[in-house]
Amino acid sequence: MTDIKLAPNEDHEIIQQKPIYVVFDGKLPGVYISFEEIVAQKIDAKLMGGISWKKYKDIDEALSQARKILGINYYLEPAAKEYIQKCKKAKGKKTPEIPIKTTIKEEGYSKKPTYKECLTKGVDPLDGEYIDWKIIEKFKEASPQLKKELKEEILKELKQEMDHKFEQIKKAVDEKLEVSFSNLDTMDLGGHGQPDE
Repeated sequence: MTDIKLAPNEDHEIIQQKPIYVVFDGKLPGVYISFEEIVAQKIDAKLMGGISWKKYKDIDEALSQARKILGINYYLEPAAKEYIQKCKKAKGKKTPEIPIKTTIKEEGYSKKPTYKECLTKGVDPLDGEYIDWKIIEKFKEASPQLKKELKEEILKELKQEMDHKFEQIKKAVDEKLEVSFSNLDTMDLGGHGQPDE
């Protein structure tokens, strides 16, 4: 009897499972896998209005919810489309599911939890505080321009208001100091009035 070791089939592509996000309303409703796009839309939504989205683990469920709520002509992020096609192709080959070990780069020391800390604690890094910190970071990047625009707008409004108040004060002073003089009213340099007639 001979021992034969079978080499792993290289045709099977192992795909790391990623969450799928469906944005129901916002700047561009659709299906995404890139959380950065969701964060960017959430920042825009804070400035413009609201955004609602949901995270799905199951591709079929995410797509059916997107079809049900957004209709058949919904936006599909190119990266999400590629990921979905790879997953469907891999499911078609019926690859045994092998857990994938991911190495996550250590991030610098900070009071904020890193992505790795979130994973080791069992916390979903794309929910709750981690999202808020990412949004705050993005907002800090955009805030100097927003502050400048806001400052210019406030200064413009103040200038208009001051001009209006100045015109009102000028009008009130002119009304109080309005004295009518006749052509006969004259006074000499010595302060003497009109001669008697």
